[in-house]
Amino acid sequence: MRDALALLPIPGRLLGVLLVLLGALTAPHALNLSPSVLAFFYVAAAWRMLVIRWPAWMPGRLTLFILMLAALALVVFSTGIGDGRLAGTALLVVMLGLKLLEIRARRDIQVTVFLGYFVVMTQFLYDQSLALAVYLFAGVLALTVIQVALNREHADLRVQVRKTAGMLAAALPLTLVMFLLFPRLDSPLWAVTSKGGITGIGDDMSLGDIGHLSQSNEVAFRVTFFGVQPSPEQRYWRGPVLWHTDGKHWSGDLRPTQNVKAAGRRLATVNYETTLEPTGNKWLFGLDLVVDAPNASEVDRNGALVASDRINKRYTYRAASD
Repeated sequence: MRDALALLPIPGRLLGVLLVLLGALTAPHALNLSPSVLAFFYVAAAWRMLVIRWPAWMPGRLTLFILMLAALALVVFSTGIGDGRLAGTALLVVMLGLKLLEIRARRDIQVTVFLGYFVVMTQFLYDQSLALAVYLFAGVLALTVIQVALNREHADLRVQVRKTAGMLAAALPLTLVMFLLFPRLDSPLWAVTSKGGITGIGDDMSLGDIGHLSQSNEVAFRVTFFGVQPSPEQRYWRGPVLWHTDGKHWSGDLRPTQNVKAAGRRLATVNYETTLEPTGNKWLFGLDLVVDAPNASEVDRNGALVASDRINKRYTYRAASD
């Protein structure tokens, strides 16, 4: 029976729904991936959508091989290989686009659905918000409906939705048990290791560490100034101060904080908004000296901004400096 189903033609309507669904599930990566990577995927998806109407436009093996080389080059030049999380996600997205262009049988759709599940999982490497979780759960439900429908010769969509919802509901208790009982680390693995070996500032430093750091062209943070923009010589960004040392090891222990809130509105001359990339540390960066600290942060006695939680995802904050 399974072999007979595999020989059946691909349902064009189901494939069209899958293409739209994968486009929707990939969309949140617009905040994480290079626009060129996303453009490659959406062009491939649009191309495959046109093939449903005009089958002669299906690319051949040589075309797919050339596109694969172009995709690999695109990933390397747009994301680099220093950040394995980012490069791996970009590679998955472009390979999913290539897989769409070689769908010729129902088995190919099954593989594409599984790749869609992986795309869903990669979203949580960058954002774990409740809104995103609800959005992606709906996407997983839709992917599973398509997967179940592929194993039916004549699939009633409403029936498949009910069956799939029942399957996911049956799995929900086990999911809750695992969520409550499975041990969790204080911070995600990708936040702990993804920045290793990249030039930057951490909580401590030892002799020889500078020589082991590698140069990186990745963006550390972006700043938008409101009103007068300071001249280049005034753009000194204060980070952690490593003041405690035993001669071989330096650390930046947090000292009692200053009360900068009260005088901030009166002294501030430069107002700005900073978007900081994930660092895994609590340090924020502000123009020297910060007189109005952002919410959920403090200024230590060295004038450095310190967040209340580790920065494990892109973080935007406003501050003012004198």
